[in-house]
Amino acid sequence: MSRPPAMPPPAPVEVSPPFSIGVVVRGFWWLSMAEVIRAVGTAAIAVYLARRLGATSFGYYGFALAVLAYFTAIVDGGLTSVGSRQVSQRPAQLRTTVSTVLAIRGVLAIASFVCLTIVVAMLGKPPLAKTVLLLSGATLFTSAVTLDWLFYGLQRPQLISIATVVRVALFGTLTLAFVRRPEQIWAVPLFQVLADLTAAAWLGWTYGNGIAGARPKADPAASPVRDLAHDAWPLAAGQLLRATSFSFGMTMVAFLLGDNATGQYAAAQRLMQAALGFGSLYFVGYLPALSRATIEGHVAVRRLLGDSLHLTAIFTVPLAVGGTVLARPIVVRLLGSDYAASAAPLAILVWVLPVLTFGGHFRNTLIAARRVRVDLAWVGCSAATNVVLTLLLTPRFELRGAAAAFLAAEMTLALGTYAAVRRRLAA
Repeated sequence: MSRPPAMPPPAPVEVSPPFSIGVVVRGFWWLSMAEVIRAVGTAAIAVYLARRLGATSFGYYGFALAVLAYFTAIVDGGLTSVGSRQVSQRPAQLRTTVSTVLAIRGVLAIASFVCLTIVVAMLGKPPLAKTVLLLSGATLFTSAVTLDWLFYGLQRPQLISIATVVRVALFGTLTLAFVRRPEQIWAVPLFQVLADLTAAAWLGWTYGNGIAGARPKADPAASPVRDLAHDAWPLAAGQLLRATSFSFGMTMVAFLLGDNATGQYAAAQRLMQAALGFGSLYFVGYLPALSRATIEGHVAVRRLLGDSLHLTAIFTVPLAVGGTVLARPIVVRLLGSDYAASAAPLAILVWVLPVLTFGGHFRNTLIAARRVRVDLAWVGCSAATNVVLTLLLTPRFELRGAAAAFLAAEMTLALGTYAAVRRRLAA
């Protein structure tokens, strides 16, 4: 009896393009167009609020963002990077991954908001500052439901770009139209929540109507919940420590130097973060490509890593040099002479861009290779460096001391992860 012909294997589901620096650059191009709008819009809003409301009220908003960074890191739970990687490498588990991430983040958002209300009640701040902080806590829930991470993993930058533009346009329009006096600063976080919810609804509608139904059924033997939990908790701890690095300086300035100095430092930090936004967008496209490169082996990782390091250095180092030389004219022209004290910390903080971009390559290499505990160890060293140096330098050098402590902490993280990856690739 003749044997029946063998059935051909099923065609693979194409979820995202193959890895290469070209794929990363094309994704970054789409995201960067939206990021230009986001960065310009956010900077314009910050300049408007700083000039219109004064350093004290702007300091309330900056302090709220600094405190909220800790709770936002908890809500993220390390799931942005891990979820994006999971979607990129295991498309058959997409629907289960989405539902799992949303459920975990929902629980974390509720717990974080409860803790935030306790913190607000204990703070010795003016009532308006407490109100701004509490209302800002509503963004914890919008962070929990957004699906940006999913579309990063699928490498659908066009959709993320649309959501970004919608978010910034709505937030900017409402803020510029209704916030006129210092006591109206409480309305800013509410407008942010409304804008975030609108963008999240757009991404959710796109997922439900065009992506979820087209995915294959999950393998019942697979366990995305276990995989997510295994790799997410070190990243969650790392993000909480990263929030310490980004926000501890602001927190110490607020308690040691007062509300006016907080507004000055917040202005410098917001200008620095406008540039950092481009670096963050670059790496959300870089991680999925790097995750697939790790499957090919060390040679593919080295090639992608080398190409990317050369490309990013061309842009970040000259920008840092120019920012240092032109810090004072930039601050005075954008914010006014009342914010002249922001120039000194900005001249230091601008160097965070090339340092963080350099280190981001090696942090993402560790994440793609599932060496998240090594990444966590160096993030912990960076956070400890930041806390110690901030406590030592801020009382003596004030805003410059806080900025220098932050830069030193970022250098610790970049060099530590570089050494860890170099040992791994040499093995």
